Amino acid sequence: KNLNFVKRFATHHFTIVRKESFNPYPIYDTLTAKAKLYCKEFEEVASRYNSIIERKLDAKISGPEPEIHFGTTDLGE
Repeated sequence: KNLNFVKRFATHHFTIVRKESFNPYPIYDTLTAKAKLYCKEFEEVASRYNSIIERKLDAKISGPEPEIHFGTTDLGE
């Protein structure tokens, strides 16, 4: 199968690290709204590519919608 179109589809991950104790959950909705706003320009193309890739690979992949995850680590101070 020719999967050259996969080269044009990318998933981006961003990590924010804070030294101070901080509860990010109150700003979850704001972060999600901002992410959707910044991704809006690419939404149609990303959805189309997502469908093509899923069909060609016969597999379900994560969609183009922005996702926000919070986590902690024991390596911080």
